[in-house]
Amino acid sequence: MREAASPPARSLRQQIERLRDFQFLYNEERPHQALDNATPAECYRPSPRSFDGVLREPDYPDGYEIRRVRHNGEIRWRGRTIYVSAALVGEPVGVDERDDGSSIVVFGPVTLGIIAPGRDRLQKAPPKARGHVDEASGLAHMPTGATTATTNMNKRGHVLPMSPV
Repeated sequence: MREAASPPARSLRQQIERLRDFQFLYNEERPHQALDNATPAECYRPSPRSFDGVLREPDYPDGYEIRRVRHNGEIRWRGRTIYVSAALVGEPVGVDERDDGSSIVVFGPVTLGIIAPGRDRLQKAPPKARGHVDEASGLAHMPTGATTATTNMNKRGHVLPMSPV
């Protein structure tokens, strides 16, 4: 990448051409160790889902109450103001009251946090369970020296080539 950007080309057109050449080299010719020495182009698979260009609001299950995040990042819940996130201003969040009196706040499939009974702030949600730690025999064995960076990402088709310039 350094050769494509430094020193800069004399014109924007020449610079774009340099970046496109680098993009081709990176995606089509250069093998990547993390991809078992394949190129990103060999591993890329287009998404089977189509996108029509319209961003839709998330759907929430029945029983969830919907609150739109205010200009200051807050929602109103049970007579209190709860700060959720300035990043979600104008967006609908779902709030589900649980049996213990707490309420879980979500944005689509993402859990934002929990409102404890009588509290006026969003608390971090506990992490989701990932299985039993005591059952280590059921875990896949990794040979010495193996790292998670060498997982078979290419077999799942999750690797995307660089975006076009």
